[in-house]
Amino acid sequence: MKKTFIFMAIIMVLKTFSDDFQFYSPNNHGSIGLINIPSARFHSAPSGILSFYRGFPDRKATLTLYPYDWLEASVFYASFKDRPYGNSFSQDYKDKGFNFKVRIKDQKTWPAIALGANDIGGTGLYSSEYVVSSYQRDNYDLHIGIGWGRMNHHNHFENPFIIFGNNFRDRDNEIGAGGELNLNNFFSGDGVSLFAGANFKFLSKYEFKIEYDPTQTPGEIKFKERKSDFNFGLNYAFKNYIFGLNLERGSNISINFSYTDNFQKKENDYVKIRNFSNSKYKNLINSLESNNIGVSRLEKNQEELSLSISQYIHSLKNLNKIIEKSVEEAQITEEVLVSYKVAGLHISKNKEIENSTLLFKNRYRGLRQNFSLNLKPFIAAREDFIKAALLLEHDAEFIFSENLFLSTNIKLSVADNFDDLIYPPVNVYPAQVRSDIKKYLNNIGDKPSIGRMQLEYFKTLSENNHILFSGGIYEDMFSGYGFEYLNFDMNRNLNWGFEAQEVYKRDYDFGFGLLGYNNITYHFNLFFQNREFIPFDLKVSYGEYLAGDVGTTFEIKRSFAKGVEIGAFASFTNVSYEDFGEGSFDKGIFFKIPIGKNRRLSNFIWRPLTKDPASKLVKKNNIYDLVNKYSRFTP
Repeated sequence: MKKTFIFMAIIMVLKTFSDDFQFYSPNNHGSIGLINIPSARFHSAPSGILSFYRGFPDRKATLTLYPYDWLEASVFYASFKDRPYGNSFSQDYKDKGFNFKVRIKDQKTWPAIALGANDIGGTGLYSSEYVVSSYQRDNYDLHIGIGWGRMNHHNHFENPFIIFGNNFRDRDNEIGAGGELNLNNFFSGDGVSLFAGANFKFLSKYEFKIEYDPTQTPGEIKFKERKSDFNFGLNYAFKNYIFGLNLERGSNISINFSYTDNFQKKENDYVKIRNFSNSKYKNLINSLESNNIGVSRLEKNQEELSLSISQYIHSLKNLNKIIEKSVEEAQITEEVLVSYKVAGLHISKNKEIENSTLLFKNRYRGLRQNFSLNLKPFIAAREDFIKAALLLEHDAEFIFSENLFLSTNIKLSVADNFDDLIYPPVNVYPAQVRSDIKKYLNNIGDKPSIGRMQLEYFKTLSENNHILFSGGIYEDMFSGYGFEYLNFDMNRNLNWGFEAQEVYKRDYDFGFGLLGYNNITYHFNLFFQNREFIPFDLKVSYGEYLAGDVGTTFEIKRSFAKGVEIGAFASFTNVSYEDFGEGSFDKGIFFKIPIGKNRRLSNFIWRPLTKDPASKLVKKNNIYDLVNKYSRFTP
């Protein structure tokens, strides 16, 4: 075995001129790697992997996201056969947690290097840290690394971090309650174990994997008897899908399936119009509207053309490119002055042109609607690993004027198993605003349900000052009314605002009825955009939440062109860790990605636990997300 490691180490320091990485399949933890061990490989941002693993005794679903080319972040749910859930619930044990991996260096002349950790903030059943190096040449990719925690079965060497202090010698291997970061365990323990492996791609769609895996099989989980430290796997890839079959530890057959996609697909920034009219101004309007840019007003004098546009899709950079191209194609010779608007809000207004002639004024009226089939999952309930509904949804927007809208969402369950959700929540504090979600899900299949019926009125009070009044059925669980104010300058990377709503808890039947609970929720919001070194968007929000607790939410995300977002949030309120219960504080991830053939943007929010504290109202729109399309700091 020592000779094998020495041989692989020598191979990994050889120079190569190749930088063609072909090995991007996830391991059983959802991280790009082999079978159990990780590699130093990453997908380019913004990508994602949805992977499923079925072995014995564990089965797992993992969502992996790449907000940066150098960062891999995963959330997982796991279920374990033959380990009871506890508290007299007749089902298998459930676990959830986070994984991450960071690239230290890419493969150039020398191998790639990464470090990572599994099951941070979870119970610790998979808790481990590692440093791994990968070297690829032709159809081979070789990997070698050292692991701590659950990846240290053999103690091949003393922990190298002990030289920084004896506190790295101690590691708590007890199974925790979950939800808390045990940073004291990071890269700690008496020893570390070596791991290694290789994958080989052949016949273009097949991949063979072999690894030396020092992962512990702890007694808390009833793994089959370990007969070998070597694992073998065979993958078949088809487009974005990968199917895998593995032999683990010489005694366990497992299968995995994954879907991978890069959300930032190349799309045309300009759609050329072929059938022009005799009027160059009509041609300009047609060209802009064909590129999803609405023209609200067009007027001119002999030297200038004043153009007022409104749109929801393009960033400022792409928007200006499309306008320039449309002006060129329409053969406009006047100087074009552009005013930017969205939902009737004036983001940037041009000077008044003298002696102008009005050529066009849009009268905003109409109806936009869409039918879709959507899957609504409910994962890791105490009743079962996954519950779900297939919903037929109708979304409509009634446009009464440029700045007055009525948005509706009606849904009907085609099939669901939510009636099986029967166990009440463990903690209800300080008011039951979210933890009774099962009562709503129980009623989702009985009849058509109203998910939203919300009226919105937008108004620009003065330069940089915007307000939104809204009211109606905001979401599945709350109705109400309120307002939002935003101070926004498109040339500023720091903006701020305030919002307040009086909310009423909806009845469980998704109709117009209300329960007895109501509250006034408010938040002061600060928005910051950074595009230097590591680009990110930060939102800090302080105020009172739905349940009456007061605190702060920190939200950080990476934004991409065409509206793609990947981010995470954490909220800390005056509810103590003890009163909050499992999880200690509210946190989760969110992402906005294009779905389907038409690449329609869809929002997803994932939090490991449904708790009452730190709960916010879910609204269709907020002013910042609408006007931020015009920020000079948006990609």
